[in-house]
Amino acid sequence: AYLGIETETKTDGRGRAQGAQIVRITGRSPVSRAREKKRPVPGDVITKIVIDNRAKRIYTAKDLRNVLSVTLAGAKVKLIWLRGRKEMSWKGELPGR
Repeated sequence: AYLGIETETKTDGRGRAQGAQIVRITGRSPVSRAREKKRPVPGDVITKIVIDNRAKRIYTAKDLRNVLSVTLAGAKVKLIWLRGRKEMSWKGELPGR
């Protein structure tokens, strides 16, 4: 399953991982089809993902890739990210690749 985003690890000034920062959103992905005000955009930092009511903290881009790699298509997800200091979220269903 996939979200249709490319990420890189966001770090603080001391090199500590803070989350998966969105670099690019692909064309016809689940995230790109979300309502404009409710979807993440490049620069947002993903800090948590909830899949089928199980939350997983995201510290690095690799954390996000690992979680998605073992998630089946059709799973219900909630993506939680920071835009500046504001926490935002999106809920959706993951298609297969």
